[in-house]
Amino acid sequence: MEFLDLFSGIGGFRRGLERSGHRCIGHVEIDKYANISYMAMYGLSYCKYGKCREGNCCRICSKEVSEHCDGSKCTGEWFAKDIKQLTAGEIPRAEIWTFGFPCDLYLLEYKGTVSRANNLNNFPKGIFNKPNS
Repeated sequence: MEFLDLFSGIGGFRRGLERSGHRCIGHVEIDKYANISYMAMYGLSYCKYGKCREGNCCRICSKEVSEHCDGSKCTGEWFAKDIKQLTAGEIPRAEIWTFGFPCDLYLLEYKGTVSRANNLNNFPKGIFNKPNS
């Protein structure tokens, strides 16, 4: 089955699903450094014919796809930086959508710097609703 890796981080869901025989058709990750790691781990680079530096979404390609791409019909994966800037028509169809939960909430709790309840109350607004207190 085809899947989208949303809030992908460095690609933990992707690793598991690909090892189970599924195919990733794209991902969304707003964190610049997590995305650099993701693309390095999966051998991806920005399509030389895409406009990744200019907009929110573009195509990214593996080395094999990039070598045979002429820009007329890119077969690379879909990528978006910020999910909040997308419209429904920009998101490709997939049978599975994965959603990575923000790890830093639990990392801060583990280190004892902030309580879990405080972290959840400070979730990025507009993506998730605050839990009922």
